[in-house]
Amino acid sequence: MRTVTSKFAHQVCKSFPELTFDFIDRSPTSKDRIDFHGPANAKVKLNFSSNSVEIDDVFVLGSLRGRGNTRRLTQALYMAAEKLQFDKLKLVAAQEGRFAWLVLGFTPTQDLWYQNLSSSRG
Repeated sequence: MRTVTSKFAHQVCKSFPELTFDFIDRSPTSKDRIDFHGPANAKVKLNFSSNSVEIDDVFVLGSLRGRGNTRRLTQALYMAAEKLQFDKLKLVAAQEGRFAWLVLGFTPTQDLWYQNLSSSRG
């Protein structure tokens, strides 16, 4: 799992080179957490038991908004998840940000918004 976590973090930063990351929680459970920092920031958990990437606390500083940084981060996370064959991207969306997530292809569920990756693999 740790090899996958490291590959995931490096793949995201390869797609969005302005990002840096920290491994926060490499727990013995089935989730590893990575915090990404840069023009867009996010807390990301790789959930190996559900084969999903869980995105939380996405934010962009006011001076960096309107430049496509959230879209770039989302695309980098999507590409890394797809490359490493995760099935879903899940995210917790604040009420005020939900329209932006709709535009980026996420679908609301009871508790989370998700983007199904397995359907794009055919």
